[in-house]
Amino acid sequence: MMSKKKDDKETKSIAKTGKLSDKERERLELLQKADQVRGRQLTVDAAGELATKDELKKFALGTVENPAKNHEVYYAGIQRLLLKFLPKGKQNERLRRIIYDEKNVFLNRGKKKDERGRRGADSRMSYLADKQFALDAVIEWARTKQSMGDLYMVFWRLNEKHGYGHQESEATSKAFAEAEKKSRKG
Repeated sequence: MMSKKKDDKETKSIAKTGKLSDKERERLELLQKADQVRGRQLTVDAAGELATKDELKKFALGTVENPAKNHEVYYAGIQRLLLKFLPKGKQNERLRRIIYDEKNVFLNRGKKKDERGRRGADSRMSYLADKQFALDAVIEWARTKQSMGDLYMVFWRLNEKHGYGHQESEATSKAFAEAEKKSRKG
């Protein structure tokens, strides 16, 4: 309490005289120096030398994508699990395509194929956070041994949640519905 009263007295004195006390001058210098090195931090490296570390750059670049991790999550994670657990064979090709299309709509944040079959985006280059989320969904699907329809619905719901829409195609939607009926019967 005493120091606050003392600080208040000094501030009033400065206001009256227009001159800074030694203590106020020191504070002002510290504040000015702090403004000059914003985002930098002094560190001691392994050799014992003083260095500055740019904290703002580290913070900003913390969200930069990691190509090696992107590759790992997409190929060693998502694609590998889908290839292993989705039904194989020519007869299931259209059904796999429907699931891949819905997954790719999610990974590409709503980009759908046009009438020529071009998406204009590549899910292999999508955001790592989206891929990680998709990988978690595929892992959960594979772990609980759900149907293709359940996996389709996982991506369908994700696309709905984010407002991305769906890969619309009468043929794919029909094929999916028919195949689901068959797979549940036998």
